[in-house]
Amino acid sequence: MAIGKEINPKQKAVQIIEKLSEEKAAAAMQILEIIAGASEETENIMRHIASKAFEASCEEVELTPEEKECLDQGKAEIEAGLKVRAEDVWKELDI
Repeated sequence: MAIGKEINPKQKAVQIIEKLSEEKAAAAMQILEIIAGASEETENIMRHIASKAFEASCEEVELTPEEKECLDQGKAEIEAGLKVRAEDVWKELDI
């Protein structure tokens, strides 16, 4: 693929399918057929599944005391007007 050239999503799907085993290609085709012929009810189900997947990815995680302390320190530094330049971070991370 050339730099700066976008690939057509349909062409990309074909490339991916061509790499699949017969069994996986059959499963992919069933999914694609459902999507292609999606009724309003199917669309609602797909939106619900996508919504649940998003919600699951957003679940809160309990922070350790050390993580809480770091966040509190960072907030205090921001409120005190202390700043970090992006260039300094890039230099420190050798980016």
